[in-house]
Formats: sequence, C-alpha cells, structure tokens
Amino acid sequence: MNNLLEIKSITTNIQDADETSAVFYRVNEGTKNSLLFLERLKKSQAKIVYVFSVTPFSCDDKRVVFLNHDQFENYQVELCDKIYPKWSKIKVIGITGTNGKSTIVHLCQQILTRNNYKAFTIGTIGIFDGDQELLPSPGATTPSTIDLKRILHTLSEYDFACIEVSSHALEQNRLSGIRLSSAGFSNLTQDHLDYHGTLENYFKAKIKILEHCSNLYIPEGEKELEKLLDAKGINFKIAKNISNDKLKSSFQMGFNLKNISLASELVNEATGMKLEVPNEIDLPKGRFNLFSFESSSFVVDYAHTPDAILNLCSETKKAFPKHYIITVFGCGGDRDRAKRVKMLEAALESSDRVIVTTDNPRTEIPEQIVSDIMIGHESDKRISVCIDRKKAIEETVVSYDRPTIVLIAGKGHEEYQDVMGVKNHFSDIEEVKNRIEILKNENN
Repeated sequence: MNNLLEIKSITTNIQDADETSAVFYRVNEGTKNSLLFLERLKKSQAKIVYVFSVTPFSCDDKRVVFLNHDQFENYQVELCDKIYPKWSKIKVIGITGTNGKSTIVHLCQQILTRNNYKAFTIGTIGIFDGDQELLPSPGATTPSTIDLKRILHTLSEYDFACIEVSSHALEQNRLSGIRLSSAGFSNLTQDHLDYHGTLENYFKAKIKILEHCSNLYIPEGEKELEKLLDAKGINFKIAKNISNDKLKSSFQMGFNLKNISLASELVNEATGMKLEVPNEIDLPKGRFNLFSFESSSFVVDYAHTPDAILNLCSETKKAFPKHYIITVFGCGGDRDRAKRVKMLEAALESSDRVIVTTDNPRTEIPEQIVSDIMIGHESDKRISVCIDRKKAIEETVVSYDRPTIVLIAGKGHEEYQDVMGVKNHFSDIEEVKNRIEILKNENN
C-alpha cells in the first residue's frame, strides 16, 4: 500500500483526515454520490484515499486508489492491524437482537467490573466505563471496522469490550477480523425493514454474528427465535433465568430478567468462570428508569419497536396490577412505516390510556407519522394525540388521585429530538424530573 510508512491514522470520514491519514471511502451508486466525493476530495488533506465505488467514475487525483469490494475490505483489515495493533488484546463480548442490546452490554460491564475485571461498553449510548464516557461517540450503534479497532487499540488496557452488534454492522461486515469471546442474540421482532426489506433478510443479517463466535446464547423463553434458529439448523445455547430475590424489583420483570440472565451467561462464557451477579446491579440510563411522586410512578424507557412496547406495557401491568397504566409514545420518521400502527396496538393491549406524540420525526411531517400510527383506531376513546412531546409529558406527569404508572417510551437516554435534520436538545428524563420538582413545590 502506497506511502504506508507515512500513515499514522485511518478514517472513513474524509473531512476529518489530515496529511498523515489514510481514508477508506465507499461511493454509493449514482452520479450525485461520485460528484459529492470529488468535491470533498478537493478540500481534504488526506495522504491517500482508498475508494470502492458501486458506479465506476474517473479521478485524476494521484492520492486516490480505486479498489474492488474484496480489496477494499481486506485493505482495511490489513492497515488496521499495522496502525492499531493493540486492538486484538481485548476480549470482545457481542450482543445482537432487536431489543435489549444496550441493557445487556451495560449489565455485562457491571458484572465484570464488580468481579475485578476492567470492562467498557460500545453501543447506542456511546463508549462508557459505567457512567464515565471514555471516548467521543462514533455516531453509530456499532462503529465501522476502522473506528472499532481504533477504539479497542486506544483502550487496550481494558480486559473486555462489551459491544452492541447491529444488523447494519453485520450486513456491512464491520466486525471483520474480530473473534467474539461470547455472543448473545436477545430476540428478533420487526425493526429496520426500511433497510433490510423483509424480516427474513433482517434475520439473515443478524445470524452473521455466527461468523465471529463459537457459541451463540439466547434467553430462555424466546420460542419464536428458537424456531427460526432450529429451522436454519443453527446450534445455540439457552441462558436459563437466574434466581436472585435480592436484585432490584425492575429485574423481576420478564424482559429484564431475560437481559440479566443472558448477560450473566455471556460473562461466564467469556471469562471461563461463574461470576457473581451483584445485588446492587442497575439498569442503564433510559432503560426502565423510574421516578416517583406520591402514589404514582413515571418510567422513561427506550422501547421503540412493537415487541418492546408490548413487553414494557404487559410486564408493567403484571408487576403493578392495581395501577392505572398510561403509555406515551411516538414513532421515528424516515423509518419502517409498517411498524407504526403495530406499536399502537401493542400499547393498547395492556394500557388503560395511550397518548400518541412525536419521537424523532426527522424529515417527515409529524402529523403524517401520527396518522400512520392511528390507522383503524381513530375512534378509540382510550387514545389521545398530543404532537408536542414536551406538552405530552407535562400533561401526563401530574398528580393523580389513584395509583398510576406513566410509561414514556421511545427515546430513553437520548438528549435530542431530530427535526428536519436539526437535533434540538430534548430529554425525556429531564422533562420528567422537572415536572416532578414543580409538583413537589406546588404541594409545599
């Protein structure tokens, strides 16, 4: 590879490259994308730019090296091994699945840390050692091959990295060259069909995790996932539900019991030891975070798929059978439209009242998203619409005259709302806390 001795860093972001950087740039199909690349190239200080283009085009810049698909993938691995050689020192635990990935990696990290291992997480929330952010977030649930190996190299003093493995990452081979010390598959329900097209393709992307592990663990009770894996002749192991009455009450709920049980099995597999699950273990930010006022509770959760909403509402109803359940949720724009009404139907199964609001509308009109959610349920008096998410929270985080639980779903840990390409600061957690403080002051 040209000028290899002068290369000190690797990136996929041509805008971030300097005169010691090698850039790997994938040009998608279409003249518009090749013209965008050429425009960015003029402004870049990169030493060398490796390009794979779906549609061939010409470029007379001597820094550019065109590669075919296999060369493009292989050169990334080869150069990463030279520039970031310490990446392979860390053992990696990987978790894929529709729901629960962030929670499971967080729980793996906590169990390992409490048993005197150094561990950190990579995922939706970012790169963390517990509550401490270690590096800036790469902006994707699972970073690119290059970013992932750079992170592992930079944090090579750690024993374990616990990482969320998205279907996009597996489809795009972002784990290239990485062997997982243990791997889990939490569940499979409808999501990301805007990218994968069908549930079958989504499943095929997920099971590519098998290329990186010896054993695949799934939670106890995931019968549909068991059937899918059996039908493909895929061997797997079941993480039996642990029994520990001293764990916090949130772990007695079915989906979180599955999450802690899978996390426990994964760390045991990765370390070769049976590690103790600490009683004081807790859920990550934005995952069933519970706040109370008088006889009511307000829960912020990241649930943003039909299955996640169904589990959140039904398990809450089971745990609090005498409480009135209100669910507040919206659906993200520019994503799978088919799941929108399914999310409403999931919420209605165990909720006494549902408020439909916005999530991250992105480039869609919020009213259109709400219209998609409401199809066939326009006359249901249990449902009300409040487009303004802040107002929806203000109107539901109030003093109730009977025991009530308000489930605020969809955004969890996020601290922004994406509207027409602009990420405005917004936090469900902050909104709930502020409202509770106001209620307390009103009562004084």
